[in-house]
Amino acid sequence: MEIELRGRLVVSPVAGDDWAKTVAVYRAPAKDRRPDPAHVAAFARDYEALGFDSILVNQRSSYADPWVTATWAAAATEKLRIAVAHRVGLQAPTSAARSFASLDVMSGGRAAVHIIQGSTDEDMQRDGDFLPKPERYRRAGEFMQIFMRELLSPDPFDFDGSFYKVRNAWSSVRPVSLPHPPVSAAGASEEGIAFCSEHADIYAMMGESLAGTRQLVERVRAAAASKGRTLRFWRDCNFIMAATDEDAWRKAHAIVATIEGAGDTYTMWETASKAGPANIDDLQSVGHRRALAEGAGDDPTLFYGAARAVGGAAGPAFVGSPATVAGAVLEFCKLGVEILTIGAPIDSIEDRRLLTELTDRIRTGARQIPPASG
Repeated sequence: MEIELRGRLVVSPVAGDDWAKTVAVYRAPAKDRRPDPAHVAAFARDYEALGFDSILVNQRSSYADPWVTATWAAAATEKLRIAVAHRVGLQAPTSAARSFASLDVMSGGRAAVHIIQGSTDEDMQRDGDFLPKPERYRRAGEFMQIFMRELLSPDPFDFDGSFYKVRNAWSSVRPVSLPHPPVSAAGASEEGIAFCSEHADIYAMMGESLAGTRQLVERVRAAAASKGRTLRFWRDCNFIMAATDEDAWRKAHAIVATIEGAGDTYTMWETASKAGPANIDDLQSVGHRRALAEGAGDDPTLFYGAARAVGGAAGPAFVGSPATVAGAVLEFCKLGVEILTIGAPIDSIEDRRLLTELTDRIRTGARQIPPASG
């Protein structure tokens, strides 16, 4: 199996006074994330130099524009693919398609898009979107029909739907990636799985347990098969590593202490408070709830403490030496996961050494796994 390793683009420096603060900021960035152009370029180049295949540009109501950020990162690199998270509802589907195609052209065919609906109503409402989550999925279905036609249709077209209407739509901008740049999407609810199985090439999941991943992969495969389609799978991964397992676990607990001692500086602020972590059942995202639920005892390396401390802003972390956590990650690859977000700091020489050992072990081990099927 050949896998894709994906980093997360951090738009401003995160180095703190000590390693615990650095990792805490990386895992749950503070509310203020003003972009630093030099840092964005350097960060993207670092991931390319480390041998990563792609990098994800996140989107949130307070973050810098993802298309601009992605274009800046693409201009600073030569081979790194740039995946842009795009929230449906913030931009007309015709305009979003042209933005996506333009990025693909400008980057020489290195663009990808990750379609999201927004994890919380509160954050969507900051941008004036008051649709409830089920309606957002219905709207996204119409969005994707127009989005793909704008990308690929050689002729003008009309569309009449409940959420969008267009007349004589056509784009002179065509993506250079064929048949089109990859489209990923997330959603662990019934509506989310139905949407992804019909419109995505890649199904993205949060930090599920091994048992949860197995169940979710089976459900999504069955849903896609009912539509005559097959999807690839992408899992988000966080890591807390050290030279030994014991040292890594000491780091993990120190990170939680750092987060808890910082009030709401590092929290997902609409679900967590200074009084402590959010109740998992209060999280609106099914994916977040699943990711923070304790596994069935089959993931001894997974640590939920830091994720719970920030109220759901990040999933659980693999904790241990690079050899230990690489072995754990490969069990997920055996279930068909082909794309891995590798969430780990790269701020110090030690971080880079650990990360390089981890990625080398994952790539080597994945080559021994038969290609995913179904």
